[in-house]
Amino acid sequence: KEEVKSAPTLNNSIRESLYSYVLEDFRRRIDVAITWLTEEWYNDRLRQKTEGDGAPRQYETWAVKLIDGFSQYLHAQDKVLTRFLGEVPDLS
Repeated sequence: KEEVKSAPTLNNSIRESLYSYVLEDFRRRIDVAITWLTEEWYNDRLRQKTEGDGAPRQYETWAVKLIDGFSQYLHAQDKVLTRFLGEVPDLS
């Protein structure tokens, strides 16, 4: 039972590390963010099929958190947000 309880904590720890890593240099690490979020999106879809609609969703949570994290550093001519939104799977 301890392994099951520690799994979400470990997963969130890994997600927090990825989040921090991307934000340290988001312009150069945007590919890492896109790949990570694509994996989260796919995993959410798989979990939804096996666990139903009540399965926790990580994709939207972390996508919004990333956008919030790097948006404060963007300027009007910046294309990073446009690229990011164009390449990640659907945000609703």
